[in-house]
Amino acid sequence: MHRGGRHRRGGATLFRQGDGKILLGGWFNEFTGVPRNNLVRLYPDGAVDMSFDPGQGVTDYIGTGQDVYPRVRFFLPVANQRLLVGGVFTKYDGQLRNSLARVAFSAPVGIQETATPWVPGVHPNPFHDAVRIALPADAGALPFVVLDARGAQVATGTVHATSPTIDLGHLPSGMYQLRAGNSGSVRVIKQ
Repeated sequence: MHRGGRHRRGGATLFRQGDGKILLGGWFNEFTGVPRNNLVRLYPDGAVDMSFDPGQGVTDYIGTGQDVYPRVRFFLPVANQRLLVGGVFTKYDGQLRNSLARVAFSAPVGIQETATPWVPGVHPNPFHDAVRIALPADAGALPFVVLDARGAQVATGTVHATSPTIDLGHLPSGMYQLRAGNSGSVRVIKQ
């Protein structure tokens, strides 16, 4: 935060890898003299792991109040040696991301941003009983999965380009993630 010519910096979250190395996220642009934008990996003794290169790191956010500068607020491990990095940012290593990036934390040289997946268009959103996915005409049949806010699978099935409607009327009101085929996730809200 910038107030009266002073910059306040700090850590916000830690994640200990299976090998004992520690990921530190927060609000900083260097760590013990090593340039790092809001994300650094440390050895168990606290020394910076120079083999870890987060590239440009977490950057670019224009906000208000205390959320004026980009920062990492949490790490969440997911399957296949991947980690969700969340916080206040619009870019991760130069790639557009809206406050959430999925990265591999076991890559030989740092963590690499995964390829930008196709994200389906969904409407209506918010919805009451069903959502319709905008699929390419040649998509054919695609499996879909719906995850709740905890990441638990709450619905699965197949959606077809000729009939792209998914009935989700059985779900309680809330926020969900929907993925079709090899697409990226899209947030949907049940009213």
